[in-house]
Amino acid sequence: MNNFKIEILGNGGAFDNFSTSYLINDIIMVDCGEAVVLNLIDNSSFFSIVLDDIKHLFITHIHSDHINGLEQLLYYKFIKNNFKYDENFKIYGTKDVLNYYKSLAFSKDPLNNGAYYQPFEFIEISSNGTHSYIIEDANLHVSPIPAKHMNETLNCSSFIFVNLFNNNNKVIITGDIDTINPLISPKLINSETLLFHDMGWTGLPDVQTKYKFHPTEQEVFDFYGENKNILGIHTTKSLKYYNPANLYDVFYI
Repeated sequence: MNNFKIEILGNGGAFDNFSTSYLINDIIMVDCGEAVVLNLIDNSSFFSIVLDDIKHLFITHIHSDHINGLEQLLYYKFIKNNFKYDENFKIYGTKDVLNYYKSLAFSKDPLNNGAYYQPFEFIEISSNGTHSYIIEDANLHVSPIPAKHMNETLNCSSFIFVNLFNNNNKVIITGDIDTINPLISPKLINSETLLFHDMGWTGLPDVQTKYKFHPTEQEVFDFYGENKNILGIHTTKSLKYYNPANLYDVFYI
C-alpha cells in the first residue's frame, strides 16, 4: 500500500520555466515557484488535483523561484472563498515568509482603512527548529529543520514529512540549503523514504563555483552514497548518480 504520493509541479531553478514546487498526497504543497499556479490552471489535465484541493502550503524560503506563485495562489483561494477568511487553508513559513506575505496587496483590508488583514491562517516556523506539526487531514507529522542559504545570509527550511502510522515512511525535502545537513542523515533514507535533494544551480557556472549556493551532486553522493530513493531536484542538467525529479513526475512510496 502506498502511503505517500508526490507530484512534481516544478523542478527548475531561478531561471527555468517552472521553478520548484511539490504536491504531497493531493492536499499539501511545498513551495510555490514561478509559473506553477498558471501551469496548474492551464494544464489541469496533467495533474490529479485542482487548486481548490490544496489545504496546506509549506514554504522553504523567500527566493522568487520558491515563492513567486504565492500571490497568485492566494488570490485564487481568496476569490474562490468569496473574499472571506478561509479556515481550510494554512501557510507555514519562517518570519521572512510571514513578512513577505504581509507585503502582498490583498492583505490590506480596503473596508477598514487599509488595516492589515490576514484571510488565511499563517503558522510561523520557529527559527530554532523546536516545533513540529501534525497535519491531521493527511495523517502526517511535519518536522522543519532550520538551514541557511546564500552563504548563510538567508533563513531556509528543510521539511521531513512522516507517516503518523509508520515512522519509517517519510518524504524529505531539503529546500535550497547551502551544505549537506547532517540532521538529514543517511540512516533516515530507507526503502520507505524519498529524499528530494537540491543539487546545484542552473545559473551562471562561475557564480555557482565562487559562492557555492547549493551542494553539488558529487557532494550529495559522497555523503549519502548510492541510493535509489534519492532524487535530484532544482536542476535541469543531467545527473550522474541519481535520477532527477522531472516536471509532471509522480512518485509513490
